Amino acid sequence: MTPPHPIPTLAALKRLPVGTELYCLHNHSGACRLHRRIIRMQTNAFAYTGDGIQDNQYGWTYWKSARQFEATPTGFKLYYDPDRTSGRFLEYALIPTPLSQGAATDHGPDDRSHESPIP
Repeated sequence: MTPPHPIPTLAALKRLPVGTELYCLHNHSGACRLHRRIIRMQTNAFAYTGDGIQDNQYGWTYWKSARQFEATPTGFKLYYDPDRTSGRFLEYALIPTPLSQGAATDHGPDDRSHESPIP
């Protein structure tokens, strides 16, 4: 039995909380191992700090379509082109931390209707 993917879908990627740590395993230059920490999540992109990023600056990873996403055993890949013909991609691995444990699982809708309002 194979273990579940830590980030099985693009929707799960979008739900990663700020502060989640990743390793970039492959970028435009080829194989690498760069530490990344998500500092902002948007609908089709996330901003990060980490290795190779100067203080008070950040980088962005973005995607145009869900077809660019592919789950991997340790994280995910984002292909540069939706049809994947170029063979170019970014590959990320989730770094297990208390913050990321279960962060990308689908727990269903957030229903707090049973809670009493704060007085």
